[in-house]
Amino acid sequence: MSRMSRTPDDPSAGGRRTQTSPLNANLSISIAGLRRAPGSDGVTFSSVRDAIAWGAALGFQAIQLDGTWPEARARDLSRSGRRDIASILKRHGAAFSGLDLWIPPTHWLDTAHVDRAADAVLQAIELASELASLALGLTSAAPMPGAGRVVCIEFPTATPRPVLASLGAAAARHGVLIADHHWDQSPAPSTAISEAAIRTPNAIAGIAPGLDPTAVLIAKADPVTIAASLASTVTSARLCDLASTGRVHLGSPQGRLDVDAYRAALDAGGYRGPLVLDLRGLEDPLRGGEQGAALLRRAQFLPFA
Repeated sequence: MSRMSRTPDDPSAGGRRTQTSPLNANLSISIAGLRRAPGSDGVTFSSVRDAIAWGAALGFQAIQLDGTWPEARARDLSRSGRRDIASILKRHGAAFSGLDLWIPPTHWLDTAHVDRAADAVLQAIELASELASLALGLTSAAPMPGAGRVVCIEFPTATPRPVLASLGAAAARHGVLIADHHWDQSPAPSTAISEAAIRTPNAIAGIAPGLDPTAVLIAKADPVTIAASLASTVTSARLCDLASTGRVHLGSPQGRLDVDAYRAALDAGGYRGPLVLDLRGLEDPLRGGEQGAALLRRAQFLPFA
């Protein structure tokens, strides 16, 4: 596929076309995975504004931002820039569901990178808190639990505990939760966040589990079973799928996730946060977004009781 840029003027990007009917308010779409490195093949959006417009055009009433995009990078985003993002969300009737910050996991284990990685998270925590407040004050969308005060990260198992404790404490001060989406061959995420561990003195305040079905499937575990056991402590749940060839769009015939059972397990277990459609790793993330939205609409995902 040749490299190209899609903007709201391009109907194939979901810009100036008839607005589809809104999806359930607890469904969000992450713009992570929609931007490719300069010079690489594939599709890219020219701005965060265009990506938000595309997600809203698909019917999503909440958007998850990518903190690695230049326009959404905490260290580069001025106060007026933050207000602009909140205003763009309002213009499209979308809530802010949180911030993705997918720092390479190896950076947490490398003394040459860990300080910079931790600083990026500290800035992302502050940004998520501020955007949540700004968006909540401007948007007409219904607020959801947490109201965007979530930063999604992957911490490998060996991440130094003092680093985790420091970041967790900073998150707690800002009223933010860090959602750790790492999963390895052990039966619990890297920060030992199971229903039992989260209530022990060893649990890290400010850090809670995030649930990525593809990571669970890679570890040869069952996302539905895990969702049922961790639902009451999960702070961010993703919607994504895996086949033998890698990540596939939600609803792919080759996919292994039972979407209805996964959602039902989260619901029954008490999860009330957003379900975030995750397009990372897809060969065609734009098509994957359209297919995911269509599946969720067909499935008639209803509001949590």
